[in-house]
Amino acid sequence: MQDNDFLNDGVKIRLGEEAKLKLMETLAADVEFLTRLHIMDYSLLLGVHDRDKAAEEEAQVSEAVQTETLYTVRVQLSYI
Repeated sequence: MQDNDFLNDGVKIRLGEEAKLKLMETLAADVEFLTRLHIMDYSLLLGVHDRDKAAEEEAQVSEAVQTETLYTVRVQLSYI
C-alpha cells in the first residue's frame, strides 16, 4: 500500500506506546540525516507481523522437528 491508499481506505496502523516512541525517534533521526544531505524524497517500509499466525507456524515447525528427532532416535536404537 502507498500513503494515499491508507488515507483513502481509512487504514490505521496501531502501535503500542513503546513502539510508537521508537518509530518516532527513528523517523526524526532519518529526517535529520536526509535534511543534512539535502534529500527530500523518503520512503517508509512497514512490515506487518501476524503474531497468531507466527505462533501457529512456529508450533508446526517445532512439532515437525520433534517428530523428526523422535524418528531419528528410533532408527538409531534399531541398530543397537
